[in-house]
Amino acid sequence: MTETTSARELFTSSLPSVLVPYRGPSENPEEQDIFLYLRPESNGVVVESTALKVITSTPDYKKKLHLVYMANIPGEFISSRHIVEQHYRVKLIFATHGKRVFTPYMRQRFSAHFGVPFDEAHIVGAFEALRELHMSPEELFQLWVPEQDVLTILEQTIKRYNDLFIVNYDIPALLHKNTRNTDIAVMLFRTSYTYDQLALLFKKVQERLQGAGLLKQGMPLSRVIHFSKSPFEQILDAQGYLYAEKDRPVPLEEISFARYLLRHGFDEKEIRGLISYPLVQYEEGGRLCEGNVFTLSHGGSYREALEVCERIRAQFWIH
Repeated sequence: MTETTSARELFTSSLPSVLVPYRGPSENPEEQDIFLYLRPESNGVVVESTALKVITSTPDYKKKLHLVYMANIPGEFISSRHIVEQHYRVKLIFATHGKRVFTPYMRQRFSAHFGVPFDEAHIVGAFEALRELHMSPEELFQLWVPEQDVLTILEQTIKRYNDLFIVNYDIPALLHKNTRNTDIAVMLFRTSYTYDQLALLFKKVQERLQGAGLLKQGMPLSRVIHFSKSPFEQILDAQGYLYAEKDRPVPLEEISFARYLLRHGFDEKEIRGLISYPLVQYEEGGRLCEGNVFTLSHGGSYREALEVCERIRAQFWIH
């Protein structure tokens, strides 16, 4: 921030305001870059300060967890750049087209779980469900069904309500909550903690938020706080929320895991392709399986995520 930039100007700008400039990519493959940002429905300042108190009170915090970037992203900027839509691109496609874009494995798992032949089932995307049920996005999101009537396949959630199967019921409400008036505070932590260790840390954050009445009992932390859960999600988060200054995004090669992939023989087109089209066929035990690169690399190191890439044999190009 320059001497002539007031705090008011900083937070009323229609462009991202970088509070802690990005330090640049890590050259240590044993580290992870973890994005953390607040959901629009959270009580922003209070949730942020409560979470940071838990994080900074961790005994090894100063040695193993470093803030390497912080910014305020205005809601107007997020809306005009369709950042949320890009982040949830695949879930949005399924919420729009429903049954039409199911892969062979998804069809098989659907019938096995619900006991209904896929071709005979009335499966619709969430937006069609809004019309058929005459519900608002929030009413659809809050629609309760028994646990056995919910199935998640390749990160796509199917909820049975009577004879209707609704794909990604949460997407309309999620888009509805992200408005031009909703700014998002984004932080990037560089850490040598494993994902298992981070999971324990964020569990403490969840318990503290629930104790303070900022998160309802039984609700996951993801209702109010997002954090990267895999090396590939690090790239996805960076594409929407990492800026060198104002609206200038940090180049792909300056994102830590992307740089790691580039140095191991991948090119920029291949990396962006995996982020945009994460549903893949991969080899496991001599046979082809279907998966989602975000799920397959969940909680993994850079080396483990690279091994996922090396087993991929095909991608599903869904639109």
